[in-house]
Amino acid sequence: LPLCFAKQPSTVTAFGGTHVPWSPSLHYLKNVFLPALSRMGMSLDLIIEKWGWYPIGGGRAIARINPCRAFSHVLIPRRGKLKRVSGISAVSNLPREIAVRQRDAALAGLKRRGIAASIAHDSAPAIGQGHYVFLLAQFDDITAGFYAHGSTRTPSDNAHVARLAAPA
Repeated sequence: LPLCFAKQPSTVTAFGGTHVPWSPSLHYLKNVFLPALSRMGMSLDLIIEKWGWYPIGGGRAIARINPCRAFSHVLIPRRGKLKRVSGISAVSNLPREIAVRQRDAALAGLKRRGIAASIAHDSAPAIGQGHYVFLLAQFDDITAGFYAHGSTRTPSDNAHVARLAAPA
């Protein structure tokens, strides 16, 4: 954030964990946090080149920050109606079927709540292994993100990670 006050655009490359416990995932930062900052007048972009899972890390992300002339306050008195839910179910160096099962479990959990969603599944480039579900809920006035990630010790057969992101 301090680079928003720089006189020239900045590019920062970060290495390490991108989808790890105890911190926001890069999908959350890119799809929820940065758009919120954009509403305040900041111009930032985040590109995820390689995912980094706990404990190995090895991820790579590039942030591009443009100078900001002034910040504006944002007042969000209500979230508004739900417009859409989208997301991704991903695996790295694990069978793609895990991503499919996670996606299907998340869709089923949302459907039980009367929510239609579009969730893609993918294999993400990484050094380590992991699996992840990210859901983006877009309302009239705000966007919210929900996610859960697992490791080789997190059960995937029962779609545990999907239930953490989209409880039934």
